[in-house]
Amino acid sequence: MISDLNDTFGIEGIAQVVAGNGDLPAVVVSSPVAKGAIFLHGGQVMSWMPASAGTDALFVSRQAVWRPGAAIRGGIPVCFPWFGAHRANPNAPSHGFARLREWRLDSIAHHGDVVAVTVDQSSDAASRELWPHDFHLRLRVAFGASLQIDLTVTNPGRDSFSFEEALHAYFAVDDIRSTSLSGLNGAPYLDTVGGISEMRQQGDIRFESETDRIYLATGDATIVDASRPRRITVKKTNSGNTVVWNPWIARAKALADFGDDEWRQMLCLEAGNVRDQAVVLSAGQSHTMTLCVAMSA
Repeated sequence: MISDLNDTFGIEGIAQVVAGNGDLPAVVVSSPVAKGAIFLHGGQVMSWMPASAGTDALFVSRQAVWRPGAAIRGGIPVCFPWFGAHRANPNAPSHGFARLREWRLDSIAHHGDVVAVTVDQSSDAASRELWPHDFHLRLRVAFGASLQIDLTVTNPGRDSFSFEEALHAYFAVDDIRSTSLSGLNGAPYLDTVGGISEMRQQGDIRFESETDRIYLATGDATIVDASRPRRITVKKTNSGNTVVWNPWIARAKALADFGDDEWRQMLCLEAGNVRDQAVVLSAGQSHTMTLCVAMSA
């Protein structure tokens, strides 16, 4: 299968379909301006390293599980059609089923310094057991000097539906305790640690304990990694929420697929439409949410 995909889609010297971790099919990209990788399992971007930076922008846990049907801890998982725990079915997978399924490789295109990989998936009998709607997901990932991800949800059915979504990006930092996050000053947010509290951001975000917040914010946000130093800027389109997460010490120890000390080296900064910002999609309509990442010294 992997060799057939590479024969069909591979671009010599630019993009190859290979057996990645756990022998899962992955598209590996290498251009003069960036390297990257996306796995067909979960449609999950696992690496983006611009040549100007020389280091990977994304965090992947050394204890990540690489097998069909399991979520991969790190990179940029796709959350759909719900975010977090399912509100009515405690046995349903956290963050929906899209990140647990195999995506179909649709195309690999090379334009200048940008390599764009497009994957998709559609509803089937297995998805309808968890969510009774017809859908089509299309994920286009453009690897270049910046990283752009477009997630398009289409409703091919006859009835409208609502859904939550997130591009659950894990970014690598040198030390979360010397990392700050700017761009969200004044934004209201839900603090979900130990319950739900409505709060408003004052100044930059600094990290001193477990952080799990859903911001009602659509603008740019910048991770300032003072230990390196480097800056990672995230821009979003058609995203009503910015989610910020770091598990800190106790939560990290409770996660089987996460190293006990890895909370120091990561920060999730996510584009999403969740809770009250869930998207309602009428029959025949599509919705595209975009995440764009740039990294500089």
